Amino acid sequence: MIVTLPERRNIDLSITAPPSKSYTHRALIAAALAEGKSTIVRPLLADDTKLTAAALQKLGVGIHGDAKSVTVTGCDGKLTCPPGTVLDLDNSGTSLRLLAGTALLADHPVTLTGSARMQERPFGPLAETLHGLGGMVVFAKNEGYPPVTIGGHLLGGYATIDGSASSQYASSVLMIAPYAKGPVDLTITGTPASQSYLDITAEVMTDFGAKIKREGYRHFVVSNKERYTGRTYVVEGDYSSASYFFALAAICGGKVTVSGLKPLSVQGDRRFLDALEMMGCQVTYAADRVTVAHEGAA
Repeated sequence: MIVTLPERRNIDLSITAPPSKSYTHRALIAAALAEGKSTIVRPLLADDTKLTAAALQKLGVGIHGDAKSVTVTGCDGKLTCPPGTVLDLDNSGTSLRLLAGTALLADHPVTLTGSARMQERPFGPLAETLHGLGGMVVFAKNEGYPPVTIGGHLLGGYATIDGSASSQYASSVLMIAPYAKGPVDLTITGTPASQSYLDITAEVMTDFGAKIKREGYRHFVVSNKERYTGRTYVVEGDYSSASYFFALAAICGGKVTVSGLKPLSVQGDRRFLDALEMMGCQVTYAADRVTVAHEGAA
């Protein structure tokens, strides 16, 4: 069957961007580890972020709320769970990688697993780094792949990690670094993948009170003196989702305004707006919204 859509020109559209999944994952973890309560405003309640929240609850963190806001009662870096706790992260690779580091702060070893496909995804680089920082890492089936049991203590010190496969390996280490027994000095080798996600991780950590010194995307030093503190945190809108609507203005002519966006966001997909400007669109930034206008249709 062929469906023909009518042509549209000179559109005038205003929408609100959905919340960022990347920021939601990280805000949930930072709030869970923080001292005191946090309110996360406009979280993205997607399958992946729900898995992260459910896993944190199994580690003793109080989390409740809805799509408008979520209240997290932080544990001050002291996660509690019964022996034999298993976190099934299904198909969420982000949840498994970010929570792997977090599991090192639990009072008993924690096993992380997922779907059959998840068990084919490599975990080795992160395992080596966690082991070097004082962790115990045991693979149940295949070496270097989930299921993986993580225990031990987060001692801190010097560490390296290969960032060429995924920036989430480094993010997992960075997010728990404020709770190490000493400062964490992390060097990322290889060409870091998806560098902007390291910016997101560092931004969320700093917003919750951590202190980070960094040299680009290669070297991070995280203090263990300043830890996370509960706060109200507003999740910014997702530029990737917004990009489809901005493209409408470029293609059809007219204008599109997307609210809920941070004009100076570190999200990599914000650069799509630079491309649209180079193609002749006018991009206007306001406090919490971005407008793309184009006089004619492409």
